[in-house]
Amino acid sequence: MIKEGIKAYKFAKTFKKYKTADSEAERIKAAKLLSKIFSEEGGLLLKVAQYMGTEKDQAEQIQELSLKNESVLSHDLFIELVEEAIGKDISEICEEVFTTPFSASIGQVQQARLITGEEIALKVQYPFIADKLQQQLKLLNLIPTGVPEKKWGVDIESYKKMIKNLLDKELDYNHERQLQELTKEALGEYDFIKIPKVYNELSTKNLLATEYIHGLTVQDIKLLSDKDRREFAQNLLKTFLLMIYKGQFQADSNHGNFLFLKPKHQIVLIDFGQFKVLDENFSKSLLSLIYALITEKEIDYASFIVALGFSEKKMIKIQSSIGVLAKVLFEPFLKNYPYDLSDWEYKRKIDLSLGEDKWWFRSAGGEDFFLLMKSFMGVKNLIAKLDVNINWRQCFEVLIPLFDKDYLNYEPPKANVLRSPGLMGSAVSVKLTEEGVDKVHLRLGIGVLYDFRDTIGEEIVCKLESEGLDVEKIAQEALKSGAMPMKLFEFNDEKKEIVVEII
Repeated sequence: MIKEGIKAYKFAKTFKKYKTADSEAERIKAAKLLSKIFSEEGGLLLKVAQYMGTEKDQAEQIQELSLKNESVLSHDLFIELVEEAIGKDISEICEEVFTTPFSASIGQVQQARLITGEEIALKVQYPFIADKLQQQLKLLNLIPTGVPEKKWGVDIESYKKMIKNLLDKELDYNHERQLQELTKEALGEYDFIKIPKVYNELSTKNLLATEYIHGLTVQDIKLLSDKDRREFAQNLLKTFLLMIYKGQFQADSNHGNFLFLKPKHQIVLIDFGQFKVLDENFSKSLLSLIYALITEKEIDYASFIVALGFSEKKMIKIQSSIGVLAKVLFEPFLKNYPYDLSDWEYKRKIDLSLGEDKWWFRSAGGEDFFLLMKSFMGVKNLIAKLDVNINWRQCFEVLIPLFDKDYLNYEPPKANVLRSPGLMGSAVSVKLTEEGVDKVHLRLGIGVLYDFRDTIGEEIVCKLESEGLDVEKIAQEALKSGAMPMKLFEFNDEKKEIVVEII
């Protein structure tokens, strides 16, 4: 255990260096050390890195480190484990087992050809991986989180329990096989989604045999035309939304769990070890919330957020900002044009909306929402990696005819503790009058409050500051109040009058 503790400490120290590196050279150096740790240890340490690596560039690099084709098992040992699992000589079922390995966190995959000519993927669990994971789980206590758990009520133990439950299920390939077949049944009707066939007669708790897909990786499609990359990106988003509609999602959405097929621009899902099954009301609440935001329907945001598993007690602390937060979280769906994901800046916008109270929000979400957002960010990062902008709103709207009638008009149970916040304003109004004559009247989206200083211009900022007004503070206070209708400020001189308000 002492030896394992040293490994965990080394991982924590290296991962911290990786996350806080001041230069690309330092980060690459730390990344190489992480790669070595992953290849030697894998398991939980890789999962922790994937869960914690949420920044786009860091998440990509961690995922790429985890996808190196490094053999953990020798070819002979791999064959021995397959034969042990199926209870017969490999030559009785396979004409050939290829030697190129694909390593994962708890197992190794190799391509094979059955004596019938079909090509399959054989995934074998590493020996003693269950014991190693149990040891590593105990070491989670040695990995500092950097989160003020006590002050904000962050339940670290629930996250540890969540990871343990996920890993326990991932260790049972029978569970993964059942989820893969369930997903194939649910999504098989959509021609842009492909789920590999499972060979049940060759699958056991420690061995999973599935159809081998000769697909493209994300690195491959980065070299394709803009049109091809855009088609793949749109289908990737639609696949994610349809999974939610069917009550499931891929909790581990790292890039290696997707392949891509031309000419239909199909999305291939190839790993089901951490698929999550959702409660129907959770799926309805999520998609109905997005639909309400798109259509600007007046809803009780508090009840929707609570229906998604958030703690009512904690959300009381920030209830006036719930509507603003919903618009930040789902901003890409609210823009009816090809959206540049670099404009999202959701972390900065949440910080501006909540300040230190952001921890009430971050600690209030339940397990399903936490995993869903990890999955969503993984898909978002993958779309960003394709270097194309897509219209998220249109991707959602094109699916509406596929949803059951009234599915998107779901109203969750009324939240018992929360008071529904007042009606959020719809726009920021800017009026300029010169000598009593209206010169300018603009209606700007609420989102301008996140870049308020730049929006109103340096000249007005200087005049306001000369009057002792703090422009950035005005915007932040408006956001924290839930962007409800109010006058933000007015300015008068001998000739001009400027009035800026939320309406």
